[in-house]
Amino acid sequence: MDQLDPSLVIAECRRLHEAAVRAKRAFFSVGANRTPKLDHGTYVEIIGRQHDALFVEGRVTWAAIVMANTGLFTPSKRDLPAGVIYSLEGAFDDDPSTLRKIAERLWFLQGKNPSDPRLVEIARAVSDHTARETNVIVPPHVARGHPLQYETLYIQRHRLPTKYLADHVFPVIVNPRRPTHVMVLPLEYWSPTIVARWHEIAREQPPVQEPPPLPTDDALRAFARNPLTLTPAALRAVRELIARERFGADVKLRVEVDNGSYGLDLTEEAVNPETDLLYDHHGVAIVIDQTSAVQLTGVQIDFTSSAGGQGFVFNNRS
Repeated sequence: MDQLDPSLVIAECRRLHEAAVRAKRAFFSVGANRTPKLDHGTYVEIIGRQHDALFVEGRVTWAAIVMANTGLFTPSKRDLPAGVIYSLEGAFDDDPSTLRKIAERLWFLQGKNPSDPRLVEIARAVSDHTARETNVIVPPHVARGHPLQYETLYIQRHRLPTKYLADHVFPVIVNPRRPTHVMVLPLEYWSPTIVARWHEIAREQPPVQEPPPLPTDDALRAFARNPLTLTPAALRAVRELIARERFGADVKLRVEVDNGSYGLDLTEEAVNPETDLLYDHHGVAIVIDQTSAVQLTGVQIDFTSSAGGQGFVFNNRS
């Protein structure tokens, strides 16, 4: 946000978002009891319904990246997780650079066992890259006296001007009444000033992307002998998603690995026979690109549900 007025920029984002909410509420008025459907990217089956409501109920504020899957800093088609800090009260509207500095300090706590007891919980949260962290309070002496939350979220690439993280500060939607929900503001409601600045940063510091290594025939044969499977619970969950979302007969479960992060999605897109593997697993069509297949040899997908939430879990059987 150098040489920009951040308070005016975030105010413009809020105006654009609030105007869209008013328009959508008018469209879905008179007892419709519905919320607008957004493009949620890869993880529509996990976050879609929550974020449809969050768009209408929430407000826009700045967020700063604490840690992120490294794949988010280069172009890709896969949405990936990140950890951010944000203020429910807009405490850093005019100073997101300070929010960035606090995020950098938290980043250095990864893998640490701080002697200061006030830092133990936040150090644990930023160090665990596999957990879904919600509403973790940033210690006030680190947050410079302001109320700050740390949370993990999925970064939907299509909501970023460059489809990857060119900058570490960006607008999100939060709900002060439900502080466990946060989402990237859809791109059409970003201030043009931020979009222009984002592209400027991308031109000055273009990403470096190395092509993934091609799998060997031996590696593909190993996958064929010990392919990715689903537990009965995961199969039931996938079938329920297919029925609920009313997919057609061509629906497939696409499973991928992107920069070490597992991902899955239901899709009706055509399979590329040159790069994809397609097979049937108890009536569910599974498609995996060859590069991902090598990394998914012997992996089993389970579906778990607890008081803390529910979701798919990848376990290595080998």
